[in-house]
Amino acid sequence: MACRYPQAGSHRHAPRWRRHPEAVAFQIAVFLLDVMTLWCVVRAVGMTLYPAGVFVSFVLASVVATLSPVPLGLGTFEGTCMAMLHLMGGGVEGSLAATLILRGFTLWLPMLPGLWMIRREGRQSGDNSKHSPATGGSV
Repeated sequence: MACRYPQAGSHRHAPRWRRHPEAVAFQIAVFLLDVMTLWCVVRAVGMTLYPAGVFVSFVLASVVATLSPVPLGLGTFEGTCMAMLHLMGGGVEGSLAATLILRGFTLWLPMLPGLWMIRREGRQSGDNSKHSPATGGSV
């Protein structure tokens, strides 16, 4: 039986997920950790839902956010996740709180270091442009 993919180091015919198995594994790990974070937040706000229900809620919210034309799925992820958590047996208030806390941890909190770095780079490039011959500054 012939091998479907060449073995001699050529990966150009292999599917993308086979070319970079580490990246696939890390992406799956991030996804599962996000689901576990949502489950922990659900528990923290006082709801008792099964992990499978939380998983389904997160997966459907992620699908809707991905298919949505809204950048970062803002609003679409939150609405879908809240509705699904409510359908899985959680209260509306607890579902909303859990979803917003999750988004705070997984979307907005990681943006803070990036914003700080952008401001720092902007200040550094502003200082360099004052002394650049192209802008008429002193050398």
